[in-house]
Amino acid sequence: MRPSARGPWVLDQVQAHNRGLSREWRQEKYDLVAASAAAFFRGTDHLYWADFGRSPLLEAWGGRKLRTWLTGDLHTYNLGAFDDAQGRVVYGPNDFDEAVIGDYQLDLWRLGAGVALRAREQGGPGGAEALVAALLKGYLDELAACAARPARALEPWTRHQAQGELRLFLEHAEAHGGGRAQLEKWVDAVRQFRTDRPELLAAVPARRQEGLRQGLKAYAARLAAKGGAVAGRCKVRSLAARLRAGIGSHGSERYYALIEASGPAPATLLDIKRQAPPAPWAHLQGWAKEATREAMRGDHGRRVAKAQRALLPGGDPWLGRLSVGKAAFSVRRRSPYKAAFDRPLDGGTASQMGLVVARAQARARAKFAPQAHRRLHGGHPAFIAFVSRLALAYADQVELDHRAFADARPGLTG
Repeated sequence: MRPSARGPWVLDQVQAHNRGLSREWRQEKYDLVAASAAAFFRGTDHLYWADFGRSPLLEAWGGRKLRTWLTGDLHTYNLGAFDDAQGRVVYGPNDFDEAVIGDYQLDLWRLGAGVALRAREQGGPGGAEALVAALLKGYLDELAACAARPARALEPWTRHQAQGELRLFLEHAEAHGGGRAQLEKWVDAVRQFRTDRPELLAAVPARRQEGLRQGLKAYAARLAAKGGAVAGRCKVRSLAARLRAGIGSHGSERYYALIEASGPAPATLLDIKRQAPPAPWAHLQGWAKEATREAMRGDHGRRVAKAQRALLPGGDPWLGRLSVGKAAFSVRRRSPYKAAFDRPLDGGTASQMGLVVARAQARARAKFAPQAHRRLHGGHPAFIAFVSRLALAYADQVELDHRAFADARPGLTG
């Protein structure tokens, strides 16, 4: 693609996408996305999907047969640390609100553009082109490894496998995270959500609180009936509205619930988020939308839960969906080790980002790795050159779009 000035279209798209937010939340979000090109990219996933969701460029190396679950909004801050059901602190995709089934390239292209933007923002050694190439080589090497040994896709990426800065990051997350640290951050001495953090937590309106408490009680009972880690009686100890979490989801309806179970199990913090049609929805190819519809069965909370279950190793015993009135919510345990990689990005880390994405996509659909490897085998240099050009050109486009939005920002008051 060739970058082009398209400021009026960008402004129209951004304002239309955020029309459902209150004026206050919309203004805060506009300030966030105007701050930098990288922040703009994170907060305007819908522009990426408008540009590429049905692009004929997908046909060169992809197509319907190379479908798998996608996160739908893959960038470097949507890969991070968390713990799995076995207690291992792992690294991988951690945001599934925009998840859909589609051509594998759509996550890879977006991550490539995100790596390029982050490289340009941080400056220093390891330019954007080199880091994007490292990302793609890591992806392709791991795809080949998963095709040769499918069980590899089920293995987590922990500090024992990680290298360099990523290993240090995971060691730090493991040393400084945990249930006690999480509760100290969010909960007071009497096991209620803290009231001294109004910028992050707020009281839940009475009607919504009642619906959430009843829904969570029934939800926990259903999970307990299935056996597994969620067993016995569970009590909703405290509820709070979670504010200002992320750029793309700024202003979304989201709650934290503190759950106490009978027995010695520690309290669990649940993340409950209202789900609606994702950013890719209006731009998906017909077959991709149909496959996603079939998987979600009319419920976007179920879509998010199914995507996480498919893409992540281990499993979250609390993962699922919840209805409160006509609203659909995703439910998941908030990992006490959750952290985003915020260190300078180098080639080794970019390569490992590619690795965990390949492993996640292979995990999500058993036939994907062998089929993709056959399609790409012998064409790695050409594929790397193609995706690198696209990612770098799209980073240029994002910078142009951001500049147009930032210039217009003072006048966007509605």
